[in-house]
Amino acid sequence: MISEQFREVAAANRRELAIIDGDRRIRYGQLLEEVDRARNWFAAAWPGERPVVAVCLRNSWEFVASFFAVVELGGIFMLCNPNWRAAELRRLAGQIPISGVITIEALRAEWDRIADALPPESILTWETAPNCDTRRRSPAQRSAEEPLAYLLTSGSTGLPKVVPRSDRNLNFGATSLADALKIEPGSRWLSAIPFFHSWGLHTGMFLPLLRRATLVIMPHFQPASCAALIRHERVNVLMASPFAYGFLGDSVGNASDLASLDRCLWTGSRMKAAVEKTWMDRYGIRLRPWYGMSEAHAIATDLKDSPKPEGEGFVGQPVPGVEVRVFDPDGRVLGVGETGEVGVHSAGVMSGYAWGGEENHKVFYGPFFRTGDLGRLDADGHLYLSGRARMMINIAGLKVDATEIERAVEMLEAVAACRVDSVPGGPAGELIRARILLRQGFGLSRRQIVEHCRQELAEYKIPRLVEFSDASSSVPAGKMTA
Repeated sequence: MISEQFREVAAANRRELAIIDGDRRIRYGQLLEEVDRARNWFAAAWPGERPVVAVCLRNSWEFVASFFAVVELGGIFMLCNPNWRAAELRRLAGQIPISGVITIEALRAEWDRIADALPPESILTWETAPNCDTRRRSPAQRSAEEPLAYLLTSGSTGLPKVVPRSDRNLNFGATSLADALKIEPGSRWLSAIPFFHSWGLHTGMFLPLLRRATLVIMPHFQPASCAALIRHERVNVLMASPFAYGFLGDSVGNASDLASLDRCLWTGSRMKAAVEKTWMDRYGIRLRPWYGMSEAHAIATDLKDSPKPEGEGFVGQPVPGVEVRVFDPDGRVLGVGETGEVGVHSAGVMSGYAWGGEENHKVFYGPFFRTGDLGRLDADGHLYLSGRARMMINIAGLKVDATEIERAVEMLEAVAACRVDSVPGGPAGELIRARILLRQGFGLSRRQIVEHCRQELAEYKIPRLVEFSDASSSVPAGKMTA
């Protein structure tokens, strides 16, 4: 079990530094005590078997302790976005049998607004944690295929899809990338991606702890504070989104601030070529793609130090233990260089969505999970992504690829990232919406976006709704189509 692996690492390295969280520095031995204390606290609050525990926390040492405590209790750890509002939480509570909630006082108010759906006494906040003893009890027994965690991903019906992650899935997700990248004990690992995301949980949290590395925690991404943290804590490995690298690259005044970095991974959306060039030219650092998703976790990454292959959409080679094939719409395997839907088979792939019903039959070609991403494999086994197979917008009978519009908008220097979808409305039945994250210090108007798109796209593909955000917020994440 993953909790047992963590305990073995922590028990053998009790005096080594496990977590840096602000002013608090927690050694592996201390972290074990916090896990035991939290487990005894949770057991008193939820005495039943297999509680489903909604965890609403930002990146913190409490998040780490909560996970291992819930799992050892025999519960299912359900990751929740701390930004969700009461209406979203109410729908969630109606969909999933939640036994309790772990949060902090600053995030509790929205949960209290749904007291009729979830009793207030089932909500625990870390500020009110009692001083429980640290006696270790035997962990609950379950098979490697039973879910330890629930991840939530967007659903076409408005309700999230529930992705169960078993011990087998979590183990693979935590170790496959570490093996591929040869992560050494003593490394200092900083994830600018929230732990409630799949890659934040597997790669940002589990990976360093299972490799006896030091997890450097950053609750909120801010470019200047991130650079200061890298410099002060001598961070070796950074994992962030493309737009975070864009903001960070623009804000670092002295290249020596990033001198400790030797591996930089990106995931979550497309990386702009200009950002890659900035990091290589200014800091001498190669930004490496990491391609994965909640349902399968690690799929591919750039493992080689040789020059990056030519071709748009390169996301690396399949991670060891991952088999990738490309399929046509009828489920036939395509050959080298042919574009189709990417399918993946590994120990990291889920068995199916919880309560997925008939949909679970539609998302597999045999043992291969259908990612929904379009891509191709070259003769050397490199994987390239080119779009999304199931993200077509219907405009009066004309099919529009959302990725094509995103790429056009992201040509603008001021745009850090763009997500395109549609909303009901207009004479065609759907309106194309572009949600745009601007780079720090830049501004754009809707008119400028539309005029730019008219130079790149047919009239029916132009976004009619344009929404802006800045570095303090985020564009809702989609699958990475590099």
